[in-house]
Amino acid sequence: MYASVGKDLISVFESLISERAVYVFTYFGVSNNCELYRTTSYHFRLFFQKRTTILPSFCDTIPLYGIKLVPFRKIMGYSPQHPFLVDVAGVMTDVEGE
Repeated sequence: MYASVGKDLISVFESLISERAVYVFTYFGVSNNCELYRTTSYHFRLFFQKRTTILPSFCDTIPLYGIKLVPFRKIMGYSPQHPFLVDVAGVMTDVEGE
């Protein structure tokens, strides 16, 4: 999910949220995710407001890690109009057995 926090609210929320955690948000806004480079495939984004509340939660169906391994050939086949930004963290060059 993509969310944004205005500069004036960063100090309010930065100590309340962290990556790889699940939260329940209330009192937030929703808008189209129409940035020039979309960092996610989601069409909408959340934006925090002064009234936004955050409660830690837990959910077994949300994966702990957000990384999705994709064959390099598939990435190379994406067009410049691909709907979201793709980040290549590394290239696997060898696999060894024990």
